[in-house]
Amino acid sequence: MNTADPLALLNIIATVAAVVAAPIIALWVNSRLQRRADSRAAKVRLFNTLIGLRHNLFKPETVEALNSIDAVFVDEPSVREAWSQLIAFMNDPNVNNPAGWAVRDAKRRDLLLAMVRALGWTQKITTADLMRVYAPQFTIEEIQLQMIERALRKRDLVKRARDVGIDPALFGIQPDAPTQPSVPSAPSQPSSSV
Repeated sequence: MNTADPLALLNIIATVAAVVAAPIIALWVNSRLQRRADSRAAKVRLFNTLIGLRHNLFKPETVEALNSIDAVFVDEPSVREAWSQLIAFMNDPNVNNPAGWAVRDAKRRDLLLAMVRALGWTQKITTADLMRVYAPQFTIEEIQLQMIERALRKRDLVKRARDVGIDPALFGIQPDAPTQPSVPSAPSQPSSSV
């Protein structure tokens, strides 16, 4: 047997293995890159929602985005920690006052800054950028009117429920709980809260 024969056989086997393995490896690499791109796109979408609605913390889209943080930023502990601190603060009824709202806004800013760092945008987006909010008077008034309408509707429904013998507390409704505002009271200039 010639020594070239085993080498030729090994060369053929290696070539066949490479031809078979190349598409599999390419698919695997492509799927990893696609997952990474999808993950980043989801993070950017969530950040864009929060930054675009930072003047209205209680809009349904904002609430949905906030509740998605743990899944979307699953690999970013600093973002999830900032979110945990914000939600713990927002769920504390003892801070439902102007001083508490100021701290809440600072914690929201901290959350957005953590997202900026996670996205690698620290050289592009600053705290000043996050604090800059365009909220014209009509937008603020519309939010305030919606809050008033909601409060009036809640009052009327709670009264009707009691009139027919239904305790609103059975549904988690606290009729006398204060409503936390989502915007400052009608500033003459655009709001700068985050």
